[in-house]
Formats: sequence, C-alpha cells, structure tokens
Amino acid sequence: MLFTYPKARPHRRHGPYGYSDYQRYRPWLRDEFEFRCVYCLEREIWTKRKRAFDIDHIVPISQSTDGELDYENLAYSCARCNGVKSDQAVQDPFFALTDSSIRADSNGVVTGTTPESKDLIRKLDLNCDDMIKWRCLKLEHETLVQHDSKKLASLTRLPEDLPDLSRLNRKPNTRPEGVSESWYERRKKEELD
Repeated sequence: MLFTYPKARPHRRHGPYGYSDYQRYRPWLRDEFEFRCVYCLEREIWTKRKRAFDIDHIVPISQSTDGELDYENLAYSCARCNGVKSDQAVQDPFFALTDSSIRADSNGVVTGTTPESKDLIRKLDLNCDDMIKWRCLKLEHETLVQHDSKKLASLTRLPEDLPDLSRLNRKPNTRPEGVSESWYERRKKEELD
C-alpha cells in the first residue's frame, strides 16, 4: 500500500501552461503526483521540512531549455531523488513507473519489469542500502498499524493544504476537466475516505 506505484493512465490529469516560472506549476504537480515523490513514493506528510520536495525536469534544463516551462517535462520529486537524478535525462516517470512496471517487495527492494523502470531504478539508485532500510522501516510501520484504520490512515492521508486548482485556472490549460478530478475537489465533494 505505501509503496504501490499508481495505476497507468493514458495521459496526465492536468495540462496547465503559460507560466513564466516553472515553480508556479507546483500546485498542479503536487495534485498530479498525489503529494508524493514520483520516483521513491515518499509522501509529503512523512517529512516536516517545508521544501523537502522539488520540481524535477525530466529532460534537464542543462540538456535542453525547451522543456523548462513545459508541464509534461515536469515531475514532483523529493529532494533526495531529484539530487541523485541531477542532470540525467530519464524516461517520463509518469508513464515508466506504474503499478504494472515496478514493485516494492517486503524486503524493501524495488524491482522493475520493463527496461524503462529498470533504468530509472538504476539511475535514481532506488535500491541503495539507505533506501532499502527506509522502505523496510515504513513497511514495518504499515504492518504494525494495519489493523488500526486511524493509524493506517495517518500514514497515507493527504496533506491539509490541498491546492484549489480552480483558482489557478486563469492560465490556459489543455485539460481543464482535470480540475474537477483534483484532490481538493474530491475532498470538497466528500468523495475521499
């Protein structure tokens, strides 16, 4: 549950564009990537540091400035994974890291089933000793609280500060219908557990 990668989707839910600074895409990316790192699945609620998450350029700016403000080239990443990735170009993790292409086992090891996911695991060093220990600790915590729904929910809950994307929808958006599927709107409609 904690380290289950998302189901494959044919496209991203949101498509904002027109911002002059890629940091302005942060609320959209937080929602798009479910408030967790696209690579290792660390959740915002597991850290107390305000800036523990970065905006990653899938194709780094150092290799091409064309994607600096392109929403499709941006991913929500923890600072650790973004730092390890650095200037490496990778496959789009939105499509390469899905529930059918990567799995975390009970020993904390992640295994890729496709060439793209195997490449990302290697480039992001997702099976280094520290990452395996970290996953094992989280999985142990999950096991300890699995019969207590409130404690389990505390491990997987959404952050309190969900972005209201409808307020940001003044900029062009190729997928405006995605706003109604945002976590903020779903909470507002009481569709969340």
